Amino acid sequence: NTIYTIRKFLGNGSFGYAYSAMSKNLVTGEEREVVLKEFYPFNDFHREGEDYKAVANDYTRFNIAVEKEKFRNEAERMRRLGNTPNSHIVPVEGFFEREKTDTMYYVMPFYRLGSLEDLQKSGTIFTEDLLLKSIIKPLCTALHIAHKSNVLHLDIKPENILLDKNKKSMKLVDFGLSNAYMHGNLLTTACGSPCYASPEMISGKAYDGFFSDLWSCGVVLYC
Repeated sequence: NTIYTIRKFLGNGSFGYAYSAMSKNLVTGEEREVVLKEFYPFNDFHREGEDYKAVANDYTRFNIAVEKEKFRNEAERMRRLGNTPNSHIVPVEGFFEREKTDTMYYVMPFYRLGSLEDLQKSGTIFTEDLLLKSIIKPLCTALHIAHKSNVLHLDIKPENILLDKNKKSMKLVDFGLSNAYMHGNLLTTACGSPCYASPEMISGKAYDGFFSDLWSCGVVLYC
């Protein structure tokens, strides 16, 4: 009952493109701006045909079926965690697949003020009140809720921290590298952004992701 019209390209990570789009509810007529994230590992896919179908390259490094399942898991984690009251995690509001492009998308709210990285670049003066109450405390709350649900984020950095319309709080986004942490003993070798990654993440050896998320949180505070 909803159609989406893409307005502009916002950016991309290794496994997805993000677009701003207009969402129109065909029942109520309500329109609003949202963000669409598309599964598209651009280094390993190319667009093909008049429908721009996403097709794996011959040299792709990934099992595409496995990566698509990870994308579904990312969307499900954000839907579940983001809809937990006061979680400070961006919620996924919808998920769909499109046959023509042979890929999938999930829908998130649009945050006009952008990310903490954008705020840093704007020359904003970070008072202690703004930094601790509006950024670090909500970030710790988001991580606490994720970790209680046995989810590691693994890519904490300013560009993955979005600001609400009043700069009163933040929302954690992009669970693309997130991993399930079962029974307190699952170790991982995933590494997010090196500037914010803990020493054990950079080492390439297995590590405990709970502590690595907290390290990255500390680096954000330092920055």
